[in-house]
Amino acid sequence: MIDVEANEQTGFTYLRKFHELRPDVKTVIYTGHNNRKAILEAIDIGVQGYQLKQADCKDIINAIHTVFKGGTSLAPCVTAALLEQIQNQQALKKFELSRREKEVLDLIAKGKTNSDIANALYISVRTVKFHVSSILSKLKVKNRTEAALRMM
Repeated sequence: MIDVEANEQTGFTYLRKFHELRPDVKTVIYTGHNNRKAILEAIDIGVQGYQLKQADCKDIINAIHTVFKGGTSLAPCVTAALLEQIQNQQALKKFELSRREKEVLDLIAKGKTNSDIANALYISVRTVKFHVSSILSKLKVKNRTEAALRMM
């Protein structure tokens, strides 16, 4: 069981490293963070439990028992975040973005500049600009921020 409260990014970095070293160990996060970004990062790392500090003591104990027995225990906010993520991904499919456009959009959502994206994807900045323009057009948004919000 880990608390990622004090410094969210340090906690997740530690947790990711721990999972690399000990993938067999089951993990329950105990946190006050109920934002979608933190939830999705925890799921990506591979935690089996995600409980909020506002949870009742019995819920925490039940979560530990459930995860110990091989199950998962997720706070309701996790279900809501996962549902929203799935719905956003389905909405993006409707816009028929190419694989490369999805990669560019993902990097935009992570706050990367055109140069960063070009370096990460081994393409020119001009090509990145072309993809960004295409993404904005397909998503019917005015700027990169609105496009990134579609990802979230």
